[in-house]
Amino acid sequence: MSKHQFYLSKCEDAASKSTMCFTLGAVLVKGGKIISSGYNHYRTHYDGDDSKNRGGKPLSMHAEMHAIYNAVVRSFSHR
Repeated sequence: MSKHQFYLSKCEDAASKSTMCFTLGAVLVKGGKIISSGYNHYRTHYDGDDSKNRGGKPLSMHAEMHAIYNAVVRSFSHR
């Protein structure tokens, strides 16, 4: 299995956690190592104040955003 196939299989693993109609997964890779993963999901705990402009809260979080969020949370929790 090539590296690309390995990373894609990890994206599929992450996507399998999604409860949305279209399941998507993402991984962040640094130096050949997976440092974070994420999947698209409904945003139930969003506290943004842009709801006034769009008529409601954003319904979902993209897989890439979730992977970045997870990486940031991990980096702060290790400090």
